[in-house]
Amino acid sequence: MRFLSLDLKGLLLSLIIGTLVLVLGGSQGLFLLVVLVSFLVLSAITTEIGKKRKKHMKVYEKARGWKNVAANGIVPIMLVLVLFLETSFGYGSGSIVVLMYVASVSAITADKFASELGILGGEPRDILTFRRLNTGRSGGVTFLGSGMALVAAFAISLSLLAHGYTMVDVLISGMAGFLGNIIDSVFGHFEEEGIGNKYSSNIFCALFGAIFSLMLIMVV
Repeated sequence: MRFLSLDLKGLLLSLIIGTLVLVLGGSQGLFLLVVLVSFLVLSAITTEIGKKRKKHMKVYEKARGWKNVAANGIVPIMLVLVLFLETSFGYGSGSIVVLMYVASVSAITADKFASELGILGGEPRDILTFRRLNTGRSGGVTFLGSGMALVAAFAISLSLLAHGYTMVDVLISGMAGFLGNIIDSVFGHFEEEGIGNKYSSNIFCALFGAIFSLMLIMVV
């Protein structure tokens, strides 16, 4: 079974995560859910772009499972839990946490665009050593992939404007998301060295997207 590039287990876990986001997010739950669903829809679209060429290169990935969903969803759901605790106990409005949430989703969306579209053009090079890599190798980056990652990061971040945030907030989230994608590539380099895997890289991608947004907030 395939829906939004997910197999049955992946779909079920996505529904659980979506429900938790909607419930724990309180008055902001619907907005947070829409942001997460946007990631899923955009991911499904990018997976199908250049499908024949990807199959020829043997880099086309079929329906993703629960591990992919968990790796991409664990940081956003943790941030929603923080938001729930913050607003429930009157510690604040949760505005910063929401921005961090969007930045984390921005990061995993950027990573998706970079990996799915970057392989369609340009010669990948290792992000740390700049060595030429075979297409599909972890840690490799291309100009096309990086450009698409930047577009994706800001595409998700623009949703903040519809939720009462400013253009400065969009810039913070977009840049944080793009930097999170860069971190994913760095961890991808170490995957090839036998340290970590694509799931841990995805987790750190989302985590650093959130962390970078907080750092940028403090600077701005």
